[in-house]
Amino acid sequence: LVSSRLVTELSEIIHSLPDDVYAIDENIDQLRSVHKAFRKWTMKGLVNGPVTCPYHAGALKYYKEKGLVTPESLKTHEELLAKSGQQR
Repeated sequence: LVSSRLVTELSEIIHSLPDDVYAIDENIDQLRSVHKAFRKWTMKGLVNGPVTCPYHAGALKYYKEKGLVTPESLKTHEELLAKSGQQR
């Protein structure tokens, strides 16, 4: 029951990720006004900061459409995918 609930919650989080990315991008100015930690945030900075796991496919599609992802970050993403055994 606990693992089933956890899997369901993780699945919901993963499937909502592209919507969350869009919401952050569309409301980044409002986030900046909420707390000083957000004041230096930029979408390009968030997308291309230290990447430690592959991008979610939906999030990556959004980043590419908006011209946010750099070639270096895309290369890192592809390397992380290869290490994890996932396909592009």
